[in-house]
Amino acid sequence: MIYVLIILGFLFFEPVYKRYVPIKGVDFRDLESVDQKEELVLLDIRDYQEAYNDPIPGAVNIPFAYLKRFYREIPPRNIHVIASNCMEKNIGVRYLKKYGFTVQSYSVKERKCRKSIVSVY
Repeated sequence: MIYVLIILGFLFFEPVYKRYVPIKGVDFRDLESVDQKEELVLLDIRDYQEAYNDPIPGAVNIPFAYLKRFYREIPPRNIHVIASNCMEKNIGVRYLKKYGFTVQSYSVKERKCRKSIVSVY
């Protein structure tokens, strides 16, 4: 009985951890502070409609839902992730690290999330 509870607890904890726990070693940077001369790939993982309505010049737009299919199109350089909210950022950065990419920093478009991120660190 106790083993079943432990397994069920782990199955519940893992998705919550992947979605809501921030990734260590990846710094928050405002999009305006990202230097275009750096050898960074600006990777926009917001969905196509949001990226179309608020375009970011020079960014590669691959929505998170399509990362599994198109991750080979990302150049093998350091990455700056642009996400619409914290959960999308956490899942996207974990996914990119899983496939061997070096994610150096991130930006989040949602103001509420930005406020909570800055207060945590």
